[in-house]
Amino acid sequence: MTAGRSTMVQLLGMLPAAGRGLTAITATATVVTALLPLVLMQVVGVLVGSVPRLLADDRPALWMLLAAVGVLLAVQQLAGLLLAGLSERLGRRLNLVLRTRVMKAMTEPVGLAHLDDARVQELRLGAQGLRGGYAGVMGSVVGLTHNGGLLLTAAGCAVTIVWISPMLGAILLVSHVAVGTLARRRFRESVSLLHLDPARQRRSAYFRDLALAGGADKELRVFGLAGWVIDRFDSTWFAVMRSAWRDRRRSHPVLFAAYVALGVVYAGAAYWLVRAGTDHVMGVSTIAVAIQAILGLMTLATVSQWDELMQAGRDASAAVVALERRIGEFPARAAAPVVPATGGDLVFDNVRFAYRAGSRAVLKGVDLVIPEGRATAIVGRNGCGKSTLLKLLLRFYEPDSGRVCRGPVALSALDPVAWRTRCAVVFQDYLRMAVSLRDAVEFGAWDRRGGQQALDLAAERAGLSQVLAELPDGWDTVLSPRFAGGVDLSGGQWQKVAIARALYALDRGAEILIMDEPTASLDAEAEQAVYESIIEAAAGRTSILVSHRFSSVRKADHIHVLDDGVIAEHGSHPELMARGGSYARMFDKQAELLR
Repeated sequence: MTAGRSTMVQLLGMLPAAGRGLTAITATATVVTALLPLVLMQVVGVLVGSVPRLLADDRPALWMLLAAVGVLLAVQQLAGLLLAGLSERLGRRLNLVLRTRVMKAMTEPVGLAHLDDARVQELRLGAQGLRGGYAGVMGSVVGLTHNGGLLLTAAGCAVTIVWISPMLGAILLVSHVAVGTLARRRFRESVSLLHLDPARQRRSAYFRDLALAGGADKELRVFGLAGWVIDRFDSTWFAVMRSAWRDRRRSHPVLFAAYVALGVVYAGAAYWLVRAGTDHVMGVSTIAVAIQAILGLMTLATVSQWDELMQAGRDASAAVVALERRIGEFPARAAAPVVPATGGDLVFDNVRFAYRAGSRAVLKGVDLVIPEGRATAIVGRNGCGKSTLLKLLLRFYEPDSGRVCRGPVALSALDPVAWRTRCAVVFQDYLRMAVSLRDAVEFGAWDRRGGQQALDLAAERAGLSQVLAELPDGWDTVLSPRFAGGVDLSGGQWQKVAIARALYALDRGAEILIMDEPTASLDAEAEQAVYESIIEAAAGRTSILVSHRFSSVRKADHIHVLDDGVIAEHGSHPELMARGGSYARMFDKQAELLR
């Protein structure tokens, strides 16, 4: 079975998931719509052959035949409209089913390793054909029913011609199938060339989204980069398309010759029908039916817009299946037996890690102890692996070697989802979702949401109370100007929301506070106030701070200096300053810059 046919079978197999009843009704409507032209063809044949006699002898019968033709034409049009509506509805439902499957697949793995996989990104791009309009799965389903009906009609036409003249039918059927097979094969080959360079496709999509999706609007205007982005999109997209266009140009002479040959067959068939009529071998009625049947065979030899739409939808649906299969290679849950979490120190034992096999190791044998119930800070130069440590602690990735433990239990033996509920986190690239402020904070402990008092306490501790007082709808204000009544927040205000979310999680039962540059967007005064609130909220719990701001770091009970993937120094602030090592040099340099 060819790739095109296998993906078509795959698409057909998906239809019941969009609704078995709707699929059955649509299939029935497709068959009925396909049979109506065959019935009309026979009635028209009878009408054409009977006109002279009925005009002379039985005009009421003639009017009845004309009325029958009119009714059949009307029913055919109505059936076509009904089928279009049913297939659109079926396509929209299937599109929703597949979109949901993609969302589930991309969010199913407990870690983030699948997001670094090039094949996953290629398939995710292919699944973007799941669009709402005809240029996607909906168009593919509509095209499937449309072409399926035409093929059924063409099959009926072929049977009719073979019944009239077996030899003529065989010649016409073979020639139409041969030309149609050639045309569709060349079309599929041309489309397949669009998928030979997925990396460049992703690059092209990146430049497109840079201009359309927002997020870079200020930079594009300040630096005058709009033209540059458009040029890069054009160049990368045309580089992808050029090979397909070149192949199409090469195929034109072959297809032209094939259709010329088919035209010769048509001319021969027309000559044969004329001779059959003049020699009285065949009646006018039969000739009329034969002409209609021959025209109905043309579907077998052409590639229409529906074929293009079907190809796009087939590719997208096939990408969904391949994406699910690929992501299935990444664990959705820990493979090891899950044991209850215990208390104790957090320990990194000779941990080594690289984001990709064969790439530079980020962590090169980290030995680190984070005491339970104490405040620990991790400092170091940019790119030394501080954030990577936190990702391993949260089980987004697994170490290449070594272990990360809590007390005597390795984190790899814990349920990663349950483990994360024990952690309250402020990420460096914190979440900015267009939801209400209430939801944005409650996301910190969504399955353990408390009352209004817990929200107000988190807002007060994070320095968010003043921002809250200025919002038009208070806690229910949507944090995006793209929605009616919504507002945008400044970078510092968003950071306070992120801190409030983590403090809310602490209040709702989280045991470990993890902060990656939690006050980077705050001024010195706000930072001091917020950090004092954080210390108060986290008292008696394990807290981990990654920061470049030594005014906050110095207050930690224990400080670790990460350098080139290993722990270079550790101790309290006074101990490290007395040692005069890399920590002392970084602290003195920052203090000098602030004088």
